[in-house]
Amino acid sequence: MHRLASAKSLAQLGAVIGRQFAYALVQQLTALDDTTLQHELRQLVDAELLYQCGLPPRTTYQFKHALIQDVAYESLLRQRRRALHGAIGQAIETLEGERVAEQAAILAYHYARSAQQDKAVIYALLAGDQAVRLHARAEAMTHYTQALSLARGLPTSPEAQMFLEMGMDWDLGQAERARHTLS
Repeated sequence: MHRLASAKSLAQLGAVIGRQFAYALVQQLTALDDTTLQHELRQLVDAELLYQCGLPPRTTYQFKHALIQDVAYESLLRQRRRALHGAIGQAIETLEGERVAEQAAILAYHYARSAQQDKAVIYALLAGDQAVRLHARAEAMTHYTQALSLARGLPTSPEAQMFLEMGMDWDLGQAERARHTLS
């Protein structure tokens, strides 16, 4: 494992991103040059911690076992994980550009685990709206419930909080009514 010491931080970063992650996202999040980044990721693949699909820059990596991802994730201090989740959200926003709305559920996930709860609420609502359009009512309910729960924890004014909750209560009601209609 000593020979992997330099690649440990990449494994931890990958673990925060998720079970599968793209080279472009890791590249966006690190200060490593391409040669070093590719070498360190190759070490993780050679150590049989990750699978590799494709070649850089269109490579995706996947942890061979969920337990490996869990150990890498849990080896980070909570504050560092929160910072990484926020940085991942920002990097996804940068990489996706105008198509960022397509990643709403993933962004809600990462921002909910960061210090940027306000962004998590926005993306959870957007993910809920997308799920409703796709007639995925149970998924919409999950996203709206997450947004409502996060909104209740936001340090905003009472008026803004009430408005936000009223809007989400309406969204939850709509999704619930639609779910019963389809049943």
